[in-house]
Amino acid sequence: MTLRIDSLAFGGDGVGRLQGKVCFVPFAAPGDLLEVRVVEERPNYLRAEIVNTIEASRSRRSPRCRHFGRCGGCQWQHIEYPRQLAIKEKLLSDSMMRIGGIEAPIRPIVPSMQEYGYRTRARLHAGSAGFGYFERGSKRIVQVEECPILLPQIESRIVELSGTTGKLDRRVTEIELEADGGEGVVLRSTTSEGRRRSPGSRGKRPKSSSEDYSFRQVNHYVNLQLGRAVEEVILRFLPENRPLQVIDLYCGDGNLSLPLAAHGGSVEGFDTSEDSIRRASERSRLEGLDGAVYSRMDATAALEAVVPRFRGAAERRSFLCVIADPPRAGLQKIIAGILGLAPELFVYVSCNPPALARDSRRLCDEGMRLELLAPFDMFPQTFHLETMAVFSRSRRSEPEPTLEPTA
Repeated sequence: MTLRIDSLAFGGDGVGRLQGKVCFVPFAAPGDLLEVRVVEERPNYLRAEIVNTIEASRSRRSPRCRHFGRCGGCQWQHIEYPRQLAIKEKLLSDSMMRIGGIEAPIRPIVPSMQEYGYRTRARLHAGSAGFGYFERGSKRIVQVEECPILLPQIESRIVELSGTTGKLDRRVTEIELEADGGEGVVLRSTTSEGRRRSPGSRGKRPKSSSEDYSFRQVNHYVNLQLGRAVEEVILRFLPENRPLQVIDLYCGDGNLSLPLAAHGGSVEGFDTSEDSIRRASERSRLEGLDGAVYSRMDATAALEAVVPRFRGAAERRSFLCVIADPPRAGLQKIIAGILGLAPELFVYVSCNPPALARDSRRLCDEGMRLELLAPFDMFPQTFHLETMAVFSRSRRSEPEPTLEPTA
């Protein structure tokens, strides 16, 4: 059957209408006219695969990676990068309206400096024939000969290790590779007993742990832009006569909250990762940021410990800001605790627009105001999107902060 692709869905598939139903087609592009075969029929939608391209979208291009379409890592290498950015902005806007019923103020998306060669971390999984990536839609292993979204030094190690069967301990189930901040690569493995090993790294090592810290995120450049935007927006909302107090939930290694301590703010960060808390604590010590304290604790327990300190206070001298960067499920388990803190400002960093839209509806219903949304393309060639959402308890008369990318 013939199908025109109108848009892309969150998840990466092309979307059109067939037999009166929405039809999802992997690896399609908006504007494609396709001959498709229906492979799954549900009461409210269809899934189909491309048989032939009758008329190609003007935004189509040739994928750079030979494994694209089989490997589950990328969904959009066949779409020009500027169009990827426009699609992500629209997906965010559509999610906010369709799920949250919110016509949100959205800033222009911050692009990645590089659409390829940006990833600082990768993970290989063990299969019957060796190590590789998961195949799209399955747990089968794809042995890769290239991976152009990775930093070059990581890509070379991935190619070396993919398909390895005899060089590593048979008990190893997973290999993680990460840029060490210089030209080297740190390799860690997980065994079937759940233990992690660190065989070491190749190349130059960073001069200090603070350099290593700055390379923790998957896209170093966009992570810097996100961190600067969070810092800027909080400082712009901060009244001159009130000290800043920050509660950072899912804090990771403190990349979003540590800079605020440098402005004299009091920061309490919480995360379940022992490694992340160690890194955050070490950098706060190295930089002399005595006002930043990081603890290993999940967000629910952290809120249970923190909320009683603020509840019932007639007046709060400090300006309380909550930062949360939760997993894909969003804030469902902790949103009541965040509201219980009654923060003047809430900065929500989301990797899942549908969850963000759902949580935004709840926050707005409970008296918070959505001031702005700022999307960041942390993951080019994929449908994934990072978004900073800023909520306040009162409308400000000051101009909204500018969030242009900086060098």
